[in-house]
Amino acid sequence: MSEKNFAASKNATKNRFDNQDPVPSRHSPARPGFLFFWPVVGGVVEQKGHRASLPSRQAMNSSPTVIAEPQCSPRLASSTRLTHHAAMFRILALLLALIASPALATTDDSTPLIPKVSAGRIVAWPSLDGGEAGRMSVWVWLPPGYDKHPRQRYPVLYMHDGQNLFDRALTRFDQEWGIDEAIPRMAARGDLRDWIVVGVQSPQSRYQTLFPAKLLPLLSPAFQAKVRNLDSGTPKGEFASAAYLDFLVHQLKARVDTAFRTLPRREDTAVMGSSMGGLIAFYAMAEYPSVFGQAACVSMHVALASPTEKDADHKAQADEVASAFNRYLATSAMRLGPNRLYIDHGSKTLDGSYGPYTDVLVPMLQRRGWKDGPDFEFRIFSGAEHNETAWRERIDIPLGFLDRKDP
Repeated sequence: MSEKNFAASKNATKNRFDNQDPVPSRHSPARPGFLFFWPVVGGVVEQKGHRASLPSRQAMNSSPTVIAEPQCSPRLASSTRLTHHAAMFRILALLLALIASPALATTDDSTPLIPKVSAGRIVAWPSLDGGEAGRMSVWVWLPPGYDKHPRQRYPVLYMHDGQNLFDRALTRFDQEWGIDEAIPRMAARGDLRDWIVVGVQSPQSRYQTLFPAKLLPLLSPAFQAKVRNLDSGTPKGEFASAAYLDFLVHQLKARVDTAFRTLPRREDTAVMGSSMGGLIAFYAMAEYPSVFGQAACVSMHVALASPTEKDADHKAQADEVASAFNRYLATSAMRLGPNRLYIDHGSKTLDGSYGPYTDVLVPMLQRRGWKDGPDFEFRIFSGAEHNETAWRERIDIPLGFLDRKDP
């Protein structure tokens, strides 16, 4: 199913890649910073309505901890001499870099941050050990009614690039998903249950860590070289998706289900992400279909390598990608019904280059039984770009899809 008449709101935050002055999101005002002193006990920091930063890894054993306002990243430099075409090429190059480096607070940042939220509260677990995937901080968002209803249990949504979910001050490009606003809004009108959201910080080597490792040997040597040599904008590392998912399932989910009142079964456990986060969301459910009952792959990086590479035969590459997915899915226990799958992308910036790939991938999925209906949905959003503003504008759609028990 596709939706080609969607238009991004004229009031949405302007993409920072064009190096113009930022326009605040229409969903939330500019947020002032604060300086607080917070005690850190047992590796947990809780926050209600204020933004603060976590201690450096070197200082994790000291208490009390000084919490300081996060610093914004430098603005991107621009050149007035660039021609229109050169500027557009630069924008696409920066968008491709976003595949692997979406935000300020990645694991090479020694001071992970705590988001300010509009509703509910945040519990932070700083610098957890993800093995070969690296150290990652985790932010657990509890919905507004969690403390008022001590007997109620909640479904859980695991999201990648967690620093982009709640507070635009934590992000490099001043944009956020607005998850802490979307879920209460939808729940209030009866379109969604209240969910616990677990945001996992971007790995330091994001592209290599979130790339589905089992797909790599299914690609030709030439395509594998494109993947291995992609300049993603972050330090190169080993392909560590197995370690990342092991961390997600065996360490993090186990801890979340112990610490909070969750509904731990597959039908109440979902995973979602965008770009490379969308790719690993797909892979997470394919690898652990008995754990994750639903996955939302927003602006999923279906191209695997660069979809904007000049002089590349993207039709042939799209065929190869679909073939690799098809061969991989033959080994997966993920099935329509017990598992539910949502995929989308826009039509502008990097999203505009995904069309040739989904034109082949989606029919392949349909031939494997993933027919349009309550358990599979594919959408194209006309005019939507590859950024958090665009994902925020349509977040109600994947959230509604993920909740198979919505009121």
